[in-house]
Amino acid sequence: DTADAWQGIGGHLITLRGGTNTMEVLDQQSVSVAGISADGRILYWLIVDGRQPGWSEGLRPDESAAMIRQLGATDAIRMDEGSVVTLVKAGGWTGAEVVNRPSHPYIIGMQRPIGSFVGIRAQPLPK
Repeated sequence: DTADAWQGIGGHLITLRGGTNTMEVLDQQSVSVAGISADGRILYWLIVDGRQPGWSEGLRPDESAAMIRQLGATDAIRMDEGSVVTLVKAGGWTGAEVVNRPSHPYIIGMQRPIGSFVGIRAQPLPK
């Protein structure tokens, strides 16, 4: 039910629906997947670098769905193949820290110049 939604984001493939893996066994690649817990309280992000032999080959689509389900998601959507994804967290002396290794076509680890982003700010879960 999206009646109360005030923001939205899209992807291109449903990877989990009600805990069921809907993905095929295809080649490994970089991946970014967003998932949500059954109660709708927890948002999961799965970012996997790929195309970098010796560092990360990526995941098959069915593997990425299985992994985000292991994290606790029951429903998830694949955002893209992930090679353009740069995962950044707040903090550090510069104010932000890149925590993955993007697969730029010419310089491994360099962020790709993409004109869109998703920012999330949330309260930590109570302990």
